[in-house]
Amino acid sequence: AALSRSRLTAPSLDVRPDEGQHEKRVSDAIKASLPERLRGGDGFRLPIAEGLTPQAAQTVGTWRGGGAISPRQLAIGEVLRPELALQRLGARRIDLEAGWSGRATVSPAKLTAGWSDPTTGVMQPATEMNLSLTSARPRELTVEVECSRLLLKQTNAEALVRELFAAAFEEEYERAAIDGSGRDGQPMGLTAVAEIGVMQNHSVAGSLPSYGELVGGLQLALDAGARLRRCGFLLSQADHDALVALERPGGHPALVEGVDGWSLAGRPVEFSAFVPSGQAFAGEFSECELVWQSVPTLLINPYTKSNQSIIKISIFDLFDFVIRRPQFITSIR
Repeated sequence: AALSRSRLTAPSLDVRPDEGQHEKRVSDAIKASLPERLRGGDGFRLPIAEGLTPQAAQTVGTWRGGGAISPRQLAIGEVLRPELALQRLGARRIDLEAGWSGRATVSPAKLTAGWSDPTTGVMQPATEMNLSLTSARPRELTVEVECSRLLLKQTNAEALVRELFAAAFEEEYERAAIDGSGRDGQPMGLTAVAEIGVMQNHSVAGSLPSYGELVGGLQLALDAGARLRRCGFLLSQADHDALVALERPGGHPALVEGVDGWSLAGRPVEFSAFVPSGQAFAGEFSECELVWQSVPTLLINPYTKSNQSIIKISIFDLFDFVIRRPQFITSIR
């Protein structure tokens, strides 16, 4: 909000001469820490600090460019890169430094494990683990918010704008990771990855999977090598009521609600609005990687709609979604 106001000249806004100067110094320091070829552009760089509480940040927190992280800056990370349903099921978050270009390999495609013979010193290959081509490349997500100059005059402007950005980023990252098409610059989400296991729903077309089919989908992932204790279910939010009423043999509820959320067959369950109705995913979601790169950039445009007293605030961030071993996840359709 301070940066946005600093770009405006309307006397009615009572913009102070020093407004946004602290944020500008933070942005300049972050730019100085980036490779020279990435320092251009008129946008402001935003700090992302993960894994620190505001209390810890006041004493020990520092961001990459040097200097203390304030609680106000910490909130940016929660807004732009929130926890997604896949993370709650075990998906791993990866933060790449600035400067990656083209295809940046995150994991090797093939591993061999074996034991060395103590008499000869020769390794006897025992297991080959085939991974998919899990490489991430920068895919830029742009979220734009249009707000009035009058809004920026209000004392709660920053909280209101932050809520708008938080909702937009969380929804779009989750949609891309689950239902991204892989075309037009989007990541390829779970529903589009051809290598994941598929279990056809043998019920009436368009109906929900039964308890047996959900457990059968999990078994298919286990047969491919998934580790049971790391497995879970991702279900459609549109089917929530019907799935909660689902029963397992003996008339017992299939889904059980506990203090940590829902579970099915003893494994954690998450619901998402981006899983199509009638479909579900089961398996080891720790094979999924949510990959962010560098730091987000904020751009303020007070000109395009100046005649309407509208300011356009845009944030650009780099993200991709990959699966190391897609055979560890089953799509139940």
